[in-house]
Amino acid sequence: MKAIIFTDLDASLLHEETFSCLEIIDTLNALQSDGVLIVPNTSKTEVETRHVLKSLNFTTPFIVENGAKFCDIHHMSHFICETDKAFGIPVSELDIRLDRLGDLSFHNDFQPLLEMQRDVASQILGLSGAALEQALNRRFSLLYRYTGSQSKIPFWHNAVSKVGLNLSQGGRVFALSGPHNKATPIQWFSKKLISMQYTAPKIIAIGDSNNDKPMLMAAAIACVIPRLNGSSLALPEHPSVVFAEEPAPFGWQSAAKKALDML
Repeated sequence: MKAIIFTDLDASLLHEETFSCLEIIDTLNALQSDGVLIVPNTSKTEVETRHVLKSLNFTTPFIVENGAKFCDIHHMSHFICETDKAFGIPVSELDIRLDRLGDLSFHNDFQPLLEMQRDVASQILGLSGAALEQALNRRFSLLYRYTGSQSKIPFWHNAVSKVGLNLSQGGRVFALSGPHNKATPIQWFSKKLISMQYTAPKIIAIGDSNNDKPMLMAAAIACVIPRLNGSSLALPEHPSVVFAEEPAPFGWQSAAKKALDML
């Protein structure tokens, strides 16, 4: 294995509006043939991600719901016995922990997408029909539209962490989950290999939004993809960052090539 690219999907590998990367599928296949493993690390559900991979005819391990579950690990390494590894906690437990916030008025600032009219949720996520239901039917996280002030976001990050929860800010919504993030499965995998006396692979991470930051910081080289509106995630904490010049999917293609050249 030459390297592993852990990549966000929406607006990083997949086009922000069409949710496709068919334009660069030949590049993905060529990288895989050359020994570069491409592992989606997404806020999407397992069902959604399997659908994306099937549409691309692409077989690879993948991580879902912001680090909640590592799926199909056997495609990555025959040294590890697990096929799947869960790091998240069930949605029912999330509700119990959320109740421990007491009178902090969480639901004044966060509107659950599950309780919205489907046409409203569709407008927020850019999905409809079966695709929308797959996005809302989550095992390890809950999606919210934030309506509070931006200045309160650090307060809410701190408040939910005190009850064993994590708040991730993606490109469209916030996700509430257990105490894991997109770096959790990466760190577990690296430690697992080292404990078995195998060398940890060189890691590249590609993302576009705040909830990608832990994954980007866990990589030797971080690649940042700009959004269609021209905005781009800042990453001053990382010593080796590639900033793509165009949005997904072509920005992903150029950033991945540059990062691999840097290894």
